Amino acid sequence: MNFSITIIAACVLLALTDVAPASCGSNRRREPPRNLNPTAAATPTPASNEGKEMKVLAQGQYGKVAEPFLVVAREAEVYGELRALVAGLPELGADFFEKHAVVAAFAGTRRSGGFGIEFEDGKGGLIDVTVTPPPKDAMVTMALTQPFKVVSVPVGEEEGVDFELHGPWALPIFRPYRVASGEFTTGGGFAGRFEKLALTGLLNITRHGKLVTLLFHLDGTGGEKKRALRVAATGLERAADRFEIPRVDAGTLVDHPRPPLRVTGRFAGDGAKLSLTFDSLPTNVNDGFDGMGNLEATATGPAPPKSKPQSEM
Repeated sequence: MNFSITIIAACVLLALTDVAPASCGSNRRREPPRNLNPTAAATPTPASNEGKEMKVLAQGQYGKVAEPFLVVAREAEVYGELRALVAGLPELGADFFEKHAVVAAFAGTRRSGGFGIEFEDGKGGLIDVTVTPPPKDAMVTMALTQPFKVVSVPVGEEEGVDFELHGPWALPIFRPYRVASGEFTTGGGFAGRFEKLALTGLLNITRHGKLVTLLFHLDGTGGEKKRALRVAATGLERAADRFEIPRVDAGTLVDHPRPPLRVTGRFAGDGAKLSLTFDSLPTNVNDGFDGMGNLEATATGPAPPKSKPQSEM
């Protein structure tokens, strides 16, 4: 066989198997080149919670929470406070929360039994939480009940949890706040570029005991691209007017790869004023991104009133 024909045939065979050494005249590399200007590129969108199987950790009719309430636990300390409210929840270590969130829904006081709580995939990866009434002909206890349900939701380290609100968990259980002023600095990566954003938008807050749940609906403007934080997270009261959320997904405020944020908050003026500080958690990721910032917000509505027992919703 002609030697040159043999070389050509070998190169063709290697090309078909996606291997192209320099001796065959190929300059193709299997490792993609690094982006030397990462802040100018579109922020990757993490996989949503949509279609992921939720596992029931606990549910029942007689809970310890008489008012409608939601909890999103992303680390062990917040989960420990939730365990004090729900008997029988399993012990979960820090490694569990690297890939899971624990979500709890308390439906408030009902005039009878038979009510349930359902978690379903909502639009855009949101979690849709609803109350299911008892069947019309069902025999139920006529005593007051406090239905609850706790599930684990598979999420990645850089994913968050957010809700589509209905029924007892509609916005009246949250106190609304509007951002008066705020700023956030984000950046890093291989090129080490940073940009400063103005924070605007809304926050909604509900509290039970030491647990504080926030719904973030923030926008970051003034940078090279649109950024936002749309997530629900629960933290712990540290003092009468202060709280901390140990772990919050950064949304698109920070590019990937990035660590979660720690959020500390302080109330003033009998809760009418709110200050938040954001800091990225420590990370070992080389050439990663991080962010830090703060905001001041003012309540646009009163604290939620105590609700009355409901027969249906």
